[in-house]
Amino acid sequence: MTEKIKVKLCSHRAYKSFIAEHTRDKVLTSTFLIPENLNKLLNDIPSYEVVRNASIKELALQVWSSEQLIKKEKKSLTFRQSTEDEIRKSFYCYQYGGEALSVSMGLGDLKHFSSEELILVYKDERILPINSNWDLSTASWGSMSRKRKEQTTFNDYVTAHLKDASRGMKAVLVGAADGKMKINEEFRDDYHRYVKAAASNLNFSVLEKTNQGWGKKYLDYWADQLDKHHNVAYQLLGYTRSMPYTTKELKQILPRDVKKEGLPCFLIYRNLVQGHIAIPIPDDVSPQSVFEAILETLLHVKKDIEQETLALRALIASQLEVVEPFGPYAYEPGSQARMKEALARSRAKKVSEPIALAPGQVLKEDLLNEVDRIFQFKGAELTSFDYFKEKFLEAYPVD
Repeated sequence: MTEKIKVKLCSHRAYKSFIAEHTRDKVLTSTFLIPENLNKLLNDIPSYEVVRNASIKELALQVWSSEQLIKKEKKSLTFRQSTEDEIRKSFYCYQYGGEALSVSMGLGDLKHFSSEELILVYKDERILPINSNWDLSTASWGSMSRKRKEQTTFNDYVTAHLKDASRGMKAVLVGAADGKMKINEEFRDDYHRYVKAAASNLNFSVLEKTNQGWGKKYLDYWADQLDKHHNVAYQLLGYTRSMPYTTKELKQILPRDVKKEGLPCFLIYRNLVQGHIAIPIPDDVSPQSVFEAILETLLHVKKDIEQETLALRALIASQLEVVEPFGPYAYEPGSQARMKEALARSRAKKVSEPIALAPGQVLKEDLLNEVDRIFQFKGAELTSFDYFKEKFLEAYPVD
């Protein structure tokens, strides 16, 4: 007897619409992990029964008429829907990867990776006839030449969207697959809270290895960590496409002074060449609590350094003698007389001899540039990571 399997198939639009219902501020939230929400999605997706060795193409022909198929490419099938309307369909399985699948791939090969629900998502792209007068205002996302990149993993989101307004400061959560604390799972559940807290103050992510070769061990790892419901939800969100490194692997990746005993931790740095700060996560403290303390300390130190920077720049400016060769302006800013006066000065500068300045003197219009130049030397310590690290460790709460 030929073995059969069930495959769920839904449009990309329906899939993204459901995700959007459980999204706040464009960040995936844990509301998606509520069983009732996930079950609603799974129940609403049409299910098809196919033989195990059937391909994606064969499933597509079961759903759409084979008579309408006009073109097969490696990763897409094009169907004719009307006399002048062609739709190119590409297929994805977000449980295992973000790239379009080969239409020749066997569904049994996909199903092999997990005993959970197998869900395929298809994207439609309308193919316009040459010289078409089709109104672009009615175009779907799929038919636009400039597509918005789909964010299906939190790493994609951080890389593409999270702005960094704190001199390139980064915080990376480091947990081990064989560690006693399973913080990578907790981090996923609370990810939206981290993003909201960090806002534009900190660029942060999680150190994990990405499944590049369809390795089943990634899915097996998460299946061992999660109950069935969470495992399905994680797969649909793309969370199972990466997993923590082992302690042995981390030893080869992390700076030498980050020991096994210091894991899990948050690693804070601008550039690892300049140095880093490792903040351990104690057994009895949640990663989110540690992160909040890190962020509060970072903002406090950043404010202190900014005040010290302003004070030093003011001191540098006060030590310079500002020279105004043409004297102060006689008229109020914005007046027509002032504009005429400025124009006359500009013409006079072009024909006058260069002004000889004594040491410590600077032309008024060059004051800010000169302060910047001097600050690069006198303020080097203030802008160094070593100074930030010193102040951070002084301010960070020990208990």
